[in-house]
Amino acid sequence: MLLTCIVRSIEWSPSSATAGSRWRGFKLAFLSGLAEPLAVVVVGLLFPVDLPKQLVDCMLAAVGGIMAFLSFHELLPLAIQHAGKHAAIAALFAGMGIMSLNLHLLNTYVLQGLH
Repeated sequence: MLLTCIVRSIEWSPSSATAGSRWRGFKLAFLSGLAEPLAVVVVGLLFPVDLPKQLVDCMLAAVGGIMAFLSFHELLPLAIQHAGKHAAIAALFAGMGIMSLNLHLLNTYVLQGLH
């Protein structure tokens, strides 16, 4: 997971014009990539291992709501600007359909034996 966070932050790293130099941009991206794993360690130390299921469900719902808001508020207008309205909306619904299908298949075939 650590490598995923670092690579993802380098992908979104500040440009050399914003950071002042390529090396400074790389360092800032690397440090921002360490933020997520560090947060996991801190939360792991602060919260007990056996969190109530209802609390975990609420936290996951909150994070999902934040991600949905950011997708619609920030990413969708950019997609419309770059790909056009019809392509962006089609991609949005295709993505939601694919994720729904993935969840259905996961629930039906993979998690069925765990219940």
